[in-house]
Amino acid sequence: MDLLLTNEWDLMDDGGGGIALTPSFAYSVAQKTANEIKLFKGEGWYDRSQGVSHFQDILGVNPNWGYIRTLLLGCALGIDGVTDATIDLYVNDKRQLGGNIFILTQEGEINVQYIN
Repeated sequence: MDLLLTNEWDLMDDGGGGIALTPSFAYSVAQKTANEIKLFKGEGWYDRSQGVSHFQDILGVNPNWGYIRTLLLGCALGIDGVTDATIDLYVNDKRQLGGNIFILTQEGEINVQYIN
């Protein structure tokens, strides 16, 4: 189990004055994957090797969809418990990259995580 985060990526109260934990292994894996994908490489407090090289490889460059997909899938597949992952990418009308990642865990559960 991991700490449960809010939609704003802050710690969540468990209603009894403590810090809430993720409700399941699958939820924990989905949250870890989303965190890894949203983290900019070098920004991790304890491990600067984590995250995606957004500045160098994604933002402000002519998008290479295959390369971006490979970077994001590499993050997902590096999470403990993830056995397989696929990704659907798109650019919305505001030129924001988004998509869905489909994660298969060791327990056989599939989790869908929105990326933006």
